[in-house]
Amino acid sequence: MGQDAMLRKVDEVVGRAKQLVREKNEATAKTSSLEREVSELRNVVSLAESKVDEVLQGVSAPDTSKELEELKRRFPLVFTLD
Repeated sequence: MGQDAMLRKVDEVVGRAKQLVREKNEATAKTSSLEREVSELRNVVSLAESKVDEVLQGVSAPDTSKELEELKRRFPLVFTLD
């Protein structure tokens, strides 16, 4: 193999190594960004759960029997077993 051919191969290998380093850095940055987003989403979900708990503390359980009777009255065909 001639010297020019070897230099081209070395340049190709160096170029590929640089490309892999760039891709690794991009993947690392993307991973960090996604980890921050996951953390933010966990905080939002936690806050939402707290708010739901606050709201539900002041609300008694619904009387589903009355609601069911109202639905049966309004939509009788849905509740027939034919």
